[in-house]
Amino acid sequence: MRLLNAKDATLKEFIGSNIPKYAVISHRWGEKEISYQDFIEERKSLNDIESVSPDWGTNGWAKINAACRLARERDLEWVWLDTCCIDKRSSAELSEAINSMFDWYQRSESCYVFLPDVDYNAETVARADVFGEEGEGMARMRDPPTGLLPFDQDVFMKSVWFDRAWTLQELLAPNDVRFFSTSWKFLGNKNDLRPAIRQVTRIPDIFITSNDMIHKASVAERMKWASNRQATRLEDNAYSLLGLFGVNMPLLYGEGNRAFLRLQTEIIRISDDETIFGWSGKSYYHANGLLAPDLAAFSAVTDLRRQHLVPRQHYEVTNKGIRITLLLREHLLEQAFTKSAEVRVLMLLNCADYLPAYGPGEEGPSFGILVVLRRDMRGLHRDSKLRQMQPVLGDRISLRPIKSVKRTVETTNENGDTYWVVRGNDGSMGFCDLVSPAIEEDAINVPVYFSTGW
Repeated sequence: MRLLNAKDATLKEFIGSNIPKYAVISHRWGEKEISYQDFIEERKSLNDIESVSPDWGTNGWAKINAACRLARERDLEWVWLDTCCIDKRSSAELSEAINSMFDWYQRSESCYVFLPDVDYNAETVARADVFGEEGEGMARMRDPPTGLLPFDQDVFMKSVWFDRAWTLQELLAPNDVRFFSTSWKFLGNKNDLRPAIRQVTRIPDIFITSNDMIHKASVAERMKWASNRQATRLEDNAYSLLGLFGVNMPLLYGEGNRAFLRLQTEIIRISDDETIFGWSGKSYYHANGLLAPDLAAFSAVTDLRRQHLVPRQHYEVTNKGIRITLLLREHLLEQAFTKSAEVRVLMLLNCADYLPAYGPGEEGPSFGILVVLRRDMRGLHRDSKLRQMQPVLGDRISLRPIKSVKRTVETTNENGDTYWVVRGNDGSMGFCDLVSPAIEEDAINVPVYFSTGW
């Protein structure tokens, strides 16, 4: 890890556990940023960091100057910036930095957020009793914590900083996050500004203020937090989430959306959280597999949480796709395949959708995926046994739109066969020929293979 000395503006590398206390800077890249190479060349003409012009604009040297000044004010000798502290000419160094960045922010003493599009106005008058309540375009706390300065809340919430992919981890990983205006005036820390941050990011308070709680949020929840953010490079939409999910993977710029598919497979390798399959959204119809095609597919997720509903053998990524088991009733499946070339089943996931209508501790609606099992056109396997039909099932899987199941009603037809009526969130109803939410004597776990969408 390379750090910048806040007193003499020199760079020094630290390895292993021998890393001193430091502050970090969070910002959106602008014009005239100072790269590592720029810093090395231009530093030769500086006597010290104070010789930099005190013009507090978006100029790269001004950011470095301000970062060092803020660190010194808190008796911190070192600062880390993603501009001059990484030699991006080295792919190995860049890969190490991106894979370590969440940890670097988490271990920092303070994170200083620079908002170039938020002004500080000393003459602002409070027009709301409590921060977050609506006023005439302006709101602040009646009795703000020491150092909280007045500013336009609407402008704060519309800052481009909240739109960027990389700034999500920079908000959540550090314990102490301090926001500064375009003139580097202190606006408040993330605890002071929690109501506004919650409103614009849709992240619950507990995850904003406690970085040790982040990994208790479901995979789908964390994906949702990032779903409306963008990076300049398409691949960075995935790479910026590595630390948020505790995974590592090599960087392959040029792979496009494949980076996000790789991210999901890496998450599956270390987690059995099935909410990762609970995506929906506008991008769904362009997908052909079990994994989400992009982050936008998680934007419509409400509050999907892990919950054990059905027994499931472990699932894994294989060279045939994602191997996962479905709980099916063997004799009904065989009967159905004798009448039709395809059968609809509901694959229940081990998660529940905790909609606002459900109170704390209440069990929300089960969540499932409508799946079509298609019979091989050559007919059933020669011995008509389900266990022997696995390759056929594996080759013939496709997905229907994902729906959160609000209600299931068991019914029987005139032949005594059991069906389930499924009501989706959109009010639609459909019949599932074979679905077994509970363990039945004749139910078996059948392994099937879903395409990853690659």
